[in-house]
Amino acid sequence: MTELELAYMAGFADGEGCFSVVKWSAGYSARFTVANTYLPTLEQFRKAFGGKIYLAHNHGKQGYDWILQGPLLPFCLQSLLPYLREKKPQAELLLEFYEKFGKQIGSRRRGKYEKIEQEWYYSRLRDLKQVQSEVEESSPIEVPATQLRLLA
Repeated sequence: MTELELAYMAGFADGEGCFSVVKWSAGYSARFTVANTYLPTLEQFRKAFGGKIYLAHNHGKQGYDWILQGPLLPFCLQSLLPYLREKKPQAELLLEFYEKFGKQIGSRRRGKYEKIEQEWYYSRLRDLKQVQSEVEESSPIEVPATQLRLLA
């Protein structure tokens, strides 16, 4: 895969991706999801990194969710990290979580302190998303007219 393709996919993930630690009855797991109505782009993610694509209905509109979890997740995150911008801290935290706990999910009972640590990752990722939402709701950045280029 070329750098240009990785940069495009990272930009798409910055806009449409969700890096999350998911709570299950057996514990926690790392998950990366990209949601969109344009199937060819999600197919590009699946071909590059594995995972599965599911039909989704969001707000009455048909779309698709590409979901990646499990042993292919670190490769995907490491490939996209150099190109991510807005969601880079989320991806870094998810990779850290996976490297620490990813192979253990559902395979054994966890101790009290390990559960507390996993809950911290879960909460921290949620906090990062809230900070991102607050930034998006703030006033737009003003760019001086001298820095704008008109496309001919």
